[in-house]
Amino acid sequence: MTKTLKNTMKKHNKKIKAMHKERFYSELNWSFTSRLLYQHLMSVTNVLNEGSVYSYHAFLVEGNENQVGLKAIRDAPLHRDSSLQETPAEIIFSQGKDGSIAALCYPHSSDFKKLGRSTPFILKIYKSSTELEQEIKLGTLSSVLTDFLRVHRYSSFDSIPEQKHLDFYKKIELRELKNSPIHPDTKDQVLEKKRGNIALGAAIVSGVFVVLIQEQVKMFAKDINIPGALPFVLAVCLLLFVFIFSKILKKI
Repeated sequence: MTKTLKNTMKKHNKKIKAMHKERFYSELNWSFTSRLLYQHLMSVTNVLNEGSVYSYHAFLVEGNENQVGLKAIRDAPLHRDSSLQETPAEIIFSQGKDGSIAALCYPHSSDFKKLGRSTPFILKIYKSSTELEQEIKLGTLSSVLTDFLRVHRYSSFDSIPEQKHLDFYKKIELRELKNSPIHPDTKDQVLEKKRGNIALGAAIVSGVFVVLIQEQVKMFAKDINIPGALPFVLAVCLLLFVFIFSKILKKI
């Protein structure tokens, strides 16, 4: 037993050492990745500012040794009262103590329009600066920046509220719960509710399904001429339907 425990601890220590090593190199690489990210956002900003002909916002990149961000700053008055202001929408890439990089998105806010959210949207969490660097080089960072631009546009004072805006915010919030280890209880509640809704839908559809195929099953049972075949065939069809939906629930 002692030998088994020693081998277990040896494997455990090896994994811990590998984690520390990965974290060390991630923090070391952040200084390089942050500069690469800054340059990439600068090129993106140039394109955005040139193309924002009808926008009342200017885009600006800011960065330091801890984080790099892109802001959408309003450069026109909100109202005839020039004292009213709108806080900038912003996306910030910041490294945590575990070496991961979080893409945090802050919506616009003003006296006219607020989302009523005290924390930023978590658009994405990168396990390491290397993962973020790969997205920059492959050009796939555009999906995160597109989400930021939608938050900027939807939360701006100039935007007229629509249902699709709320749907988009909910989509981001569900993605947060799915990817974030910070609120596992809330995540489980959301997933459980989702499973419950699907199960209820499955029950309703199953009932409709049985009613629709009942006549066909009756004809089939009559053709095979076996006593008690009708309820048996209906039960098999229903079980098959439930089995398919149970597989769907497990994947959620």
